[in-house]
Order: sequence, then C-alpha cells, then structure tokens
Amino acid sequence: MTDVITHYLDVWTSAIASKSNAGRGTSDKHTAYGIKKLRELIFEIASAGLLIHKEIDTAEKKVKLGEVVTLVMGQAPPGNECNKEGIGTIFVKTGEFGPIYPEVKEWTTKPLKYAQLGDVLICVVGATVGKLNLAIDCAIGRSVAAIRPNEELDTNYLFFALMPYTLKLRNQSRGSAQGVIGKEELNSVEIRLPCLAEQHRIVAKVDELMALCDQLEQQQTNSIAAHQTLVQTLLDTLTQAADTAQFEQAWSRIADHFDTLFTTESSINQLKQTLLQLAVMGKLVPQNPNDEPATELLMRIQVEKANLIEEGKIKKDKLLAAIREEEKPFELPKGWEWVRLGVVFDIAGGVTLGRKLTGPDLAELPYLRVANVQRGHLVLDSIKTVEIRQSELARYQLLKNDLLVTEGGDWDKVGRTAIWNSEIDNCLHQNHIFRMRGLTEDLSSSWVEMYMNSIAKAYFQAASKQTTNLASINMTQLKNCLLVVPALQEQHRIVAKVDELMALCDALKARIASAQTTQLQLADAIVEQAVA
Repeated sequence: MTDVITHYLDVWTSAIASKSNAGRGTSDKHTAYGIKKLRELIFEIASAGLLIHKEIDTAEKKVKLGEVVTLVMGQAPPGNECNKEGIGTIFVKTGEFGPIYPEVKEWTTKPLKYAQLGDVLICVVGATVGKLNLAIDCAIGRSVAAIRPNEELDTNYLFFALMPYTLKLRNQSRGSAQGVIGKEELNSVEIRLPCLAEQHRIVAKVDELMALCDQLEQQQTNSIAAHQTLVQTLLDTLTQAADTAQFEQAWSRIADHFDTLFTTESSINQLKQTLLQLAVMGKLVPQNPNDEPATELLMRIQVEKANLIEEGKIKKDKLLAAIREEEKPFELPKGWEWVRLGVVFDIAGGVTLGRKLTGPDLAELPYLRVANVQRGHLVLDSIKTVEIRQSELARYQLLKNDLLVTEGGDWDKVGRTAIWNSEIDNCLHQNHIFRMRGLTEDLSSSWVEMYMNSIAKAYFQAASKQTTNLASINMTQLKNCLLVVPALQEQHRIVAKVDELMALCDALKARIASAQTTQLQLADAIVEQAVA
C-alpha cells in the first residue's frame, strides 16, 4: 500500500489546480492539489494500520470514539465578557483555527467550557465543520468541541486517525454554510486502536511523510515562481528591444523554447499581456507608409471638440499641460502621436448612490457598478437599479462604444477598462466608474481599451492614491493619462491581429486546462483506488 506514495510521485507533484479566487495583492494563484491528495492518502493508510510494519504481532481493535474519549462541547461566554486585550482566559472559536494549533486572538473573563493541552479540537458548526486542531489550554465557543483521549490513546495518533473522517465530512459539506456535527455522531465515529507503542511509531512515520510533503510543496512553489520569472524575463526582452534586430533575436529565443515556456495558464496570460504591449507599441504589425499621419486625425478631433463646446453639448475643460519627453514610456513609430486622454475624449463621472430624491420626474434605471467592469470585458449577470431624475438621463446614460474606466479597486486593478456595447437599454454608470466618450469616429474603442489595459496600467498604478491594498484615481489623473494614436486604418489592423492572436492563446489555455483537469482526476482516482 505504501508503494503508491512513491510510485505516483510525478502525479502528486504535477497535479496543480488554479485558484479561482486568488485574493487581493497576492501572487499565489495555484494550489498543490496533488500534494493535498497525497496527504489525504497518508492519513487514510495510517488510520488503516498499513503505514508501518508491525514489529510484533500486537492485538488491536476498532472502537467507537465515545469508548476512548471524553467530549467537551463548547459554549460561548457572554459577548461583553470577551476582549482582545489579553485579559482572562484564551477563547477559541472556529475562526481561530490555524494549520495545526489555534491562533490566540481573543480572551474571556467568563469561560464556560474548557479545552486543555492534549485534547484535539474539532469545528462542529459552520463552513469549516470537521476541521481539526491540536488544543492549547483555553475556553471554547459553541462551534468547537474538545476531544479528550483516555490513557489508551495518544493525542497525535487521535489527530491523524480522525483525519480521514473529517476530510470526507468537509468534502461532503463543501458549499454548505452551516454544516453541523452532533455529540452522538462524534461518539459513534469508529477508529482503529493499536497499542500505544504502535501509535507512537505511526505518529513518527506520519510526521516524517508530512515533512516530505512540505518539501515537495516548497519545491513546487519555487519551480512555479522560477518558471514565471523566466517567462517574464524573456517576454520583457521583446518589449525592451531597441531595434528590429534585437526584437527578432529575442523572438527567436522564445520561439525555440515555446513548448517549454508556455505550459501553464499563467504563462499564457503573461504572453497575452506582452502581445497587448507590443501591439500598442507598434511592434506587432508592419506600418503602412500610405496611412495618413495621426496629426490629421487629431486635428479633426479638435475641430469637432470646438464645435461641440460652442453648441453647448460638452463643457470646456481646463487646458491640459503639454506632454514632456520624460512622460513618454517608449519611442513611437513614424506617423504616430502622443496625446492626453482629456484632449480627445469627453470624460464624465457617474451617478451618486444613496441620494434621497423626490418629485414626479423620477425614473428607476439599471446602472453599472465597479464589479461589472472587468479588464477588457463586462460582467452583467448581476445588475442593480438606482433612482434618477428624468432630466439627468442624458448626463448618465451610456451610449454604444463608450469606454468605462474603474476609479478604484485592488492596487493592480485600478483603471481597468471595458467597452459598452449597449447590452442593456437606458443603462447608467455609478460615480466610481468614469465614462470616456469619443468625439469623432477617428479613435477605435477597441484600440483605446487595449492601450488602457496594457501600457496605461503602469501610469494608473503610479498615479493612484493607495491605502492598504486599495487604490484610486481621480478624473484629473485620468484626463492627464497619455494615449498613443496611430492612423485609424492601423488601429483596425492591429486590433484584428490582436484578436487573432488572443484566440490562439485562449485555445492553448483551454488545452492546458484540459490537461490540468486530467491530472487532478488522475490524483483523485489513485487515492480512491488505493483506499477502496
């Protein structure tokens, strides 16, 4: 049975799952799924008595938990008797459970139920039902029970012996906000009870194998980080190439090792981001010398802007500062121009929520929140409504091809941009989303969206006001953001090429995801077969 641990080592180390909710400010986007399954298998083998060879033929039996432990069900002290200042007895709830021992965060001056060193703690209520910790001397709340072993049972052995039961319980209750384990159910859990000497040998072997799992997990983390660094370093040589010769040399290095470099979803995402950068830098498609220079396009926009101001359709903005050389992030191809967003777009804030409006001319209409505006796409499965005056509709209503830019969010997501394609009638935008509207048809919304979600990201991150992991930009900063402008024909050619390449990247990601799913299923199957 133990051979399965070493025989399938490549499966344990290659089965990696992507986290769907990698959180704020974190670069940890993977979970070591195969190693997680290996840990589960070790617990299963240990609890079945198959992890070590018996030194002598000792008697063993299976017992119900209630025969060899005392259960202490937790009870919450009054809220006004709890504190965070270290006064009284340590108080443990499910929220304080750590990897092995509970974290000390709260105390109580009126403890009602106690756990002690040598107990095993188990979550008995809530989303983490079944989670185990080794106890410290503390009071326990109603969501926790203390399992106190008698003299026949080693605490650490009990901890490991319960793992298969609690892992199954947690898998079954996943997605349920309020799982519950009662005292009767706990008492009826069956475990194998060898002699104390064998319990100690099993604990020592499990500790040894858990340390090996820790090493494998760290090696896996280091390997993923090194791979991502290598990919990014090589991709940066493309965007930093000073001339065509350097660019071709950099691309040749990547092309020669493409199958080795782009083997994960994150590496494909890195490639996609680099393609966007190359596109807006003019390095993705050859320039056409017959295209009109961008100065002609910008002149038409300025004429139209002056007309709209004169007609009272848009407000006259404060004059924006001239663009300094040190602001320009890269050298432009011939015929391209730099311009500030406020010069070529009508930029407006959205409707403020929570206003108490009265009167006969009110309308309740759908509006977009920050959560609806992602980088390069909209998420419209949850739309809320807000009350406005009919007279405000023209001010806040979105029109086809408007660009939506988020004011704030995670520090690396501020300024994310998406195009509005009139998906919802009479839709508005809230005040944490800026609306950018073109003054003529000389700027492709797809081109500008591509620029905003690539090169402009660095500007927003540098310009934004940051608190903890959150950041925000104001309208002045948005209007002062630089935009690179090629001829309209070239904008269309580049967007078409990017769409083509993104489709290829997405197809490659799908194949990688499929292979990854197969690896996860293989890890599951090996464990299921081994414990059957």
